[in-house]
Amino acid sequence: MWSLDRSLRYLPIAALHDGKKYMVEDYKNEVFTPASVASLGEDPNRNWRGLAFGVSNASEGALPAVVDELKGIFRDEDKPTATGGLLPGKIYLDDQVKKDVMLKAIGMQRYSLVHIASHFDLNSTEEMRSYLVLGDGDKISAAELRGKSTLFYNVDLLTLSACNTAVAVGKDNGKEVDSFADVTQKQGAKAVIASLWSVADPSTAALMQKFYQFRLQNSQEPMSKAAALQQAQLALLHKQVTARDKDYAQPYYWAPFILIGNWR
Repeated sequence: MWSLDRSLRYLPIAALHDGKKYMVEDYKNEVFTPASVASLGEDPNRNWRGLAFGVSNASEGALPAVVDELKGIFRDEDKPTATGGLLPGKIYLDDQVKKDVMLKAIGMQRYSLVHIASHFDLNSTEEMRSYLVLGDGDKISAAELRGKSTLFYNVDLLTLSACNTAVAVGKDNGKEVDSFADVTQKQGAKAVIASLWSVADPSTAALMQKFYQFRLQNSQEPMSKAAALQQAQLALLHKQVTARDKDYAQPYYWAPFILIGNWR
């Protein structure tokens, strides 16, 4: 469990290397922040239902792997015979991902898991102008999200499958404002998976699917979130996941995603 500040916040702990192997090969890693302390000891929700939002056709650049990512993780809970996904849930894709729809669906607080796969544009000088890209061409700014004080209340895990969501913006006095992940924890998310840099689309989809597979492989006693992320990262590191003869063993692909908050 890591409590990090200043520039250490951007250190990919899992990718630290002792000359023989990476940290992730020996340890499950979790970062805790002041916003997450209160939820660290809470038992997790064992019956995940997922609310997923995916934007594959954004003007900032296509993310073709997003569709397969979400459909590989979630199946339509409104269709009893639906197959394919690991978890029951609701998926909103592309032009269905509108600001009012997203805020209303999350705000109803029916889901213990929220998964967002899209572009996140980090404004390095004015943090409140950073924004999440929506499927209809609209955006949700950090300022708007900050105003939704209980938006993620009781969410067991918020997965931000996007770029730079764990990155905060520096100030002249050496202090930093909250990252996107920090903001969502203050709004109630007990745990957040977020990223330290701009991530690759296909490897991110592979990592996310592996994370949920490991988390749910034992339905009676789910693996902890920290252990599931470790195993997913190891799967990429050890070339157990490939695509078109390309592997994702380099830390660039598996190390940007960190778990913040409740590790259980």
